[in-house]
Amino acid sequence: RTMKLIVEGMTCNHCARSVTRAIHAIDVSAEVRVDLENGTVAIDGAVEPTAAKAAIEAEGYTVTSIETDKEQMVPTQPDKDCCGGCHA
Repeated sequence: RTMKLIVEGMTCNHCARSVTRAIHAIDVSAEVRVDLENGTVAIDGAVEPTAAKAAIEAEGYTVTSIETDKEQMVPTQPDKDCCGGCHA
């Protein structure tokens, strides 16, 4: 899952480290990219948007927007109308 958050209040490398640590507390393997100039945090990993928002706001920042990728969900089990080919 990929998401991008717009975050207010991040001004320095300390802020970037704080946000990164907060996300890694949820998912240690998440890839976190903080762009201080644009006020964004991009996260690739198994972090739910609401959990990311809560973790970042617990550090004292304000999340004003969250964009998630538009994953196409493929059923893990074929239904009665499915050929089953995509589940092999």
